[in-house]
Amino acid sequence: MHSSTKSHKSTSSDGSLNRALSRRGSVLVDLMSLFRKSSSSGRAFHLPPPPKKIEDPRDEKEAQETDAFLHTESEDEENKPMTRHALLDKIRQKKEVIGKLRCQPWSMRRKRRTLRLAQKYLERHESRVSPSQRYREEIAKKWKAFCRWAANVRMYLIPWEAKIKRIESHFGSVVSSYFTFLRWILWVNLTLTFIILLFVVIPELLADAAADGTRRNRTATRKVMPAKDLATADQLQTVWDFDGFLRYSPMFYGYYSSDGYVGESVRYVVPLAYFLINLFILGYSFLAILRKMAANARTSKLTSGKAEQYVFNWKVFTGWDYTIGNPETAGNAVMANVNKMRESIADYRVKMKHKFAFLRFSLRVIANVIIFGMLALSIWAITRVVENSQHVDSNSNLFASNQVPIVVSFITLVFPNCFELVGRLEKYHPRTALRLQLG
Repeated sequence: MHSSTKSHKSTSSDGSLNRALSRRGSVLVDLMSLFRKSSSSGRAFHLPPPPKKIEDPRDEKEAQETDAFLHTESEDEENKPMTRHALLDKIRQKKEVIGKLRCQPWSMRRKRRTLRLAQKYLERHESRVSPSQRYREEIAKKWKAFCRWAANVRMYLIPWEAKIKRIESHFGSVVSSYFTFLRWILWVNLTLTFIILLFVVIPELLADAAADGTRRNRTATRKVMPAKDLATADQLQTVWDFDGFLRYSPMFYGYYSSDGYVGESVRYVVPLAYFLINLFILGYSFLAILRKMAANARTSKLTSGKAEQYVFNWKVFTGWDYTIGNPETAGNAVMANVNKMRESIADYRVKMKHKFAFLRFSLRVIANVIIFGMLALSIWAITRVVENSQHVDSNSNLFASNQVPIVVSFITLVFPNCFELVGRLEKYHPRTALRLQLG
């Protein structure tokens, strides 16, 4: 009994001792953590390093794609001697990679890796290039950008470009091509006018300004309007007939004299210059037209000849005009493409069919007889009115005094339409009929 009581007291005393020690230990731990916190308050806090991840096959694939994007070479190629121009190209490529990195649809980890590799390459190789060469490369790059900007500005300075583009969006490129052609003709005419003014008109005016009294008296009948013509010089009928002031202007060859311009140290023969400039203008006109036709033929894939292949495929896949922005015009373009395909099919059938029908031959003979009769009628009418105009008095009416231009205008206005109607009897291909009519 006594022993059990003693053992119970000893166990209770041991438990109280253990609890006291545990409380003392917890207090010591709290004190140590408090002192550690106060001593480390002035130092920066560092996160523990992230745990190492298991290698993913996608990381290796991204690394390969990044290397391909950076155009990295093997160690053997990097150790080879590289020319200065090639090194500049590599540096420029890496700078372009850095500039375009934001637009790549990549993850942020891949972008950072690519940026780090590109910057590392630049730090390692950029010191091998002198600053002057880098400046020259930058200047060349800026010059190319300026040339592109100047080309864009030049497009805004082309006359009527905006209006032609507006017409093109409403009616298609076929309609706008007529206005483009008219603008090209205007530029050609302005060039020819400038050449004539520079080499013919201005030397003649300078010769008149430096001429003596003998030359003035000799050329006064061609260059000075008589006093009797001044009263009717500004009338509409006079201007319509290119008379009055226009008759005594440098527009006509009768204004120019046969004398040479004698200066202090040079002799400029105006008649010879007039002849040579007219020949040059004729040759320049033909050359400009041929160059324009050749340029259009090179851009067209449907030109006739040995290079004509897969015509139906070209017309089907490239026949649509993507400049059209009007729904109504788009519907018309659809019908136009359908008609073109039908015309091509009909042309193909005509080529495959070599039979010659007697009825078609008869209709073509009749059509040619009618056309020759109309041509003979037009020749007779023009001859008759020319004979009558020689006996017209000055007090006659407006029709009698202008019967020749009226008859000629009527023939040129009506007869081509009649030729087109008669030409339908021949049943030619539309392209062939147009060539015959123009011929």
